[in-house]
Amino acid sequence: YLAVALMLSGFPDQARAVSVRTMRTAEQLAKPSNIAFCAVNVAAMHQLSFNPQAALEIARYAGAIGRSHGVAQLASALDVYGGWAVAACGNPREGADRIRRGIAGWLADGGRLPHAWYLSMLAWTYGLDRRFEQAEDTLQDATAAIGELHMEEPIVAWTRADILRMAGADNATLEAAWRAAIDSARAKDMPIFELRSTVGLAQLMAASGQRSAAREMLAPAHAWFREGADTYDLLAAQRLLSALTP
Repeated sequence: YLAVALMLSGFPDQARAVSVRTMRTAEQLAKPSNIAFCAVNVAAMHQLSFNPQAALEIARYAGAIGRSHGVAQLASALDVYGGWAVAACGNPREGADRIRRGIAGWLADGGRLPHAWYLSMLAWTYGLDRRFEQAEDTLQDATAAIGELHMEEPIVAWTRADILRMAGADNATLEAAWRAAIDSARAKDMPIFELRSTVGLAQLMAASGQRSAAREMLAPAHAWFREGADTYDLLAAQRLLSALTP
């Protein structure tokens, strides 16, 4: 849980260090349920930082342990993250199938939270596959499922904006969605999603000729971070800032 919280709070290096220690301890204890439980949160951390290769690796490893030792619900959760990773690596049709199976297994064993997050991953995967009607329907379900988890609203808001981007929404609609995602991330104090959403808005602004304004908006969001220079969001922000520098 701490690894997830650190990633959301903008401390990627600390989050990854905690995840390594956590898995090492779980493996030393050699209890399959501990390994699977910790792996779910490690996979979640990698999904939040948009690292599909790492998420897929831990999901495959711990999912097999969970299934072989009867920890079905945790294995189902790992299938959700594994499915997202498969989609992000270029196979959204297979990824969506895996996520649906994972959600079904998670719910069948009495799980509920973090349902809005899981549905957001499914909606995003539909968007990658250009199944926008299914993406919209699933996103509506995700919005309705937002509940007690602090992280859910910004995740759903970012997902909505990114699906609109994939679908080629008009600039006004897309700008409103990116700004809503930024506001949601700020309200929940989630810098990683604030930066990711700001990159989306800055790209839109730059494409419409507002290069200077885009750079001025993005620079402070990127400069806030003091670690994690090799993570997806900081690399994306740095590339865009470099492209926008006269």
